[in-house]
Amino acid sequence: MARRNPVAPIDDDALIGGCHQAAQQLDAALGAAPATIVAQVDVVERVVSRLRDGLIAHRRAGSATTHTSAALDRLNAVLSLIVAVEYPQGAIMLNYIEQARDSLRAIAAEV
Repeated sequence: MARRNPVAPIDDDALIGGCHQAAQQLDAALGAAPATIVAQVDVVERVVSRLRDGLIAHRRAGSATTHTSAALDRLNAVLSLIVAVEYPQGAIMLNYIEQARDSLRAIAAEV
């Protein structure tokens, strides 16, 4: 089944900006109340998913570079950390937020 709204490849500026935005949200989450942390992590999950989808579009279009492929691998790891913040323990894992934030900053710095 074809996608209704194909995702366009993202450029370096969008990748850098999205990583910075997500890292800032995670920074804010670290000092927040649990309910706020969950809400902010949900926002970050959507941002990182869009970034990942944009890099996947590069790969599908045959325009992936070494750095976009590396960024895609790292974004997938970040997404795993973000999803694991709450699950499976049901407790908020702040160290996963820190690791995801640091990885996003590193991705942005390497573009």
